[in-house]
Amino acid sequence: QTHEQQLASLRKNLTDEIENKPKKWSKDLIDCRRSLENVAKQASSGQTQLYREAQQIKQVADALHEHEKDDMNSKFNSLLCAKVRNLEKKQQAEMAALVKKIDTKRRAVTKKREEDTLRLQQRNRNIIKMLDAKNKLECSRVASDIQSRIKRVLKQR
Repeated sequence: QTHEQQLASLRKNLTDEIENKPKKWSKDLIDCRRSLENVAKQASSGQTQLYREAQQIKQVADALHEHEKDDMNSKFNSLLCAKVRNLEKKQQAEMAALVKKIDTKRRAVTKKREEDTLRLQQRNRNIIKMLDAKNKLECSRVASDIQSRIKRVLKQR
């Protein structure tokens, strides 16, 4: 998987996990909702005072609910950021290991190429020396052959 795919997968899995996990609301919010239910049941008998009290309790409960929801979202974002940082560190470590491996192989190839170049240069120098030696030997044979022929020609005269 590419790094982007891993990151997207992490975010999706974490989001799914948080969404499927039941929310844990505070005892204060639960108590507030219960008292709202009790006041609502009592207010059904027609007491206006209880309706106002229920409305106040609902506003408090809604505010507390929003605060806790924001707190849960904040914790989720913190957790997500921490996991993303860990994944990025892991990916950077993998990338550094790959770069090191590539660099090591590149140096090995360069060293092998240099060794091969030096070996071939030495081989060419040896071939040139051998050909020079053969050439000198051939030249001396030809020169001695020419001299011996010249001597024969001079003797015949």
